[in-house]
Amino acid sequence: MWRICPYYRDDSTFLNTKNTCLVTGEEVKITNNYYYDYCRNEGYKCPLYEKEFPKSNCFITTITCEILNKDDNDHVMQKLRQFRNNILQQNEYYYDILKEYDVIGPIITEKILQDDNKEKLAQVIYNDILLPLCKLIDDKEYELATEKYYVLTLLLINYYNLKHNYNKIKVEDYNYQNFDAKKAGHGRILKK
Repeated sequence: MWRICPYYRDDSTFLNTKNTCLVTGEEVKITNNYYYDYCRNEGYKCPLYEKEFPKSNCFITTITCEILNKDDNDHVMQKLRQFRNNILQQNEYYYDILKEYDVIGPIITEKILQDDNKEKLAQVIYNDILLPLCKLIDDKEYELATEKYYVLTLLLINYYNLKHNYNKIKVEDYNYQNFDAKKAGHGRILKK
């Protein structure tokens, strides 16, 4: 059984076939062969996705998918991605949070993966923080959701003794040269 990629969009009509991919944030026309090889076949890695989002250093993805073995399309993952794309990336007020996540996120990810208690930690974060955070998003409590996410990040920074790294990163404006909000918030700085 196959699963259709969430970035795939079928805009076909009776006389016109128009299949597109939205992984890059822009409509990219795809062929039927590409569709069968990548969009509906979870056994292959999509070249567009791999180019746009190389290996994840997102600690939320690491917790949810790698440690808890939940699907990448888990409802928490989908809700948080929508929140990032539709709320955080669309408002300049949240840009520092996106920058911070891209820079400190990979460091936290490595610490989590090395943690002897990572399974228990992941379960607590998923159940006690991420699920309630998704409820706040559903209730359109975006400020509270952002605050809850930010507190999670600070807790992990303190838990793994990363305060010095974190302060240095903030002083250096998160090491960003060319900030692009549409590419931010993935757990690493994406280059154009």
